[in-house]
Amino acid sequence: MVYRDAEGNVAVVGGRFMTERQLHVGLFSGDAKKCLDFAKAMAAERGVKSIHCLYPDHMVDVEKSLLGNGFTMRGSPS
Repeated sequence: MVYRDAEGNVAVVGGRFMTERQLHVGLFSGDAKKCLDFAKAMAAERGVKSIHCLYPDHMVDVEKSLLGNGFTMRGSPS
């Protein structure tokens, strides 16, 4: 689903294939903290403990936003 607030922040958040186990952030734009806090609240509401966000290696601004908002890095399986 695509979510947008009155300030223009946008987050694409959904369950993908395991809605009962994890949440996926497809993309976010605007205030990263607000977008990621929204995803965290949605995960808590659904009772899932894992939020994932996949992004290309060259998008260091996305990585910085995620790490700065309490996310941790795990490499993808080989």
